[in-house]
Amino acid sequence: MEVKKIVLDYCNNVTKNKIPTNIYVKKAVKRFLNDIKNESLPSWDYYLDWDVVQKFYEFSKNLVLPSGKFLNLLAWHLLIHTNLIGFRY
Repeated sequence: MEVKKIVLDYCNNVTKNKIPTNIYVKKAVKRFLNDIKNESLPSWDYYLDWDVVQKFYEFSKNLVLPSGKFLNLLAWHLLIHTNLIGFRY
């Protein structure tokens, strides 16, 4: 599954209160969505590189945990990693 769809679906579900969260998660999602909207502004110097996040996601699925199971990142994990490694200057 494409990471962009996973992250945006999670954000939409949080904003529509389909996923119970606290105020801090809601603020983080709102900030993330605002950053994506600001990409089109000429004064905004950042952009979101979904290809980098997709490559990270594909890589993470190949990591093996000590229990022998493969790592499976949840949607909120992907949102955090998208914020950390996806935005470029």
